[in-house]
Amino acid sequence: MDGAEEAVAAIIKDVKGRGLAAALDWTERLDGLKLAPDALRVSPQAVRDALSACDRTVLKALQAAAERILD
Repeated sequence: MDGAEEAVAAIIKDVKGRGLAAALDWTERLDGLKLAPDALRVSPQAVRDALSACDRTVLKALQAAAERILD
């Protein structure tokens, strides 16, 4: 693994282990954006709208990426 892959692997491991707290910490650290947990909530309708507007090829790629992250 190169340095970037190691960094990403460490972030994924942290998020898997600490969940939302880690995601919020990394968002602040990398993006300089301090978010509250409730700021990440998306309504079910907004999710449905986004899914229906998403190109099917892009959606399949995102689903494959999510599956790899969850493994």
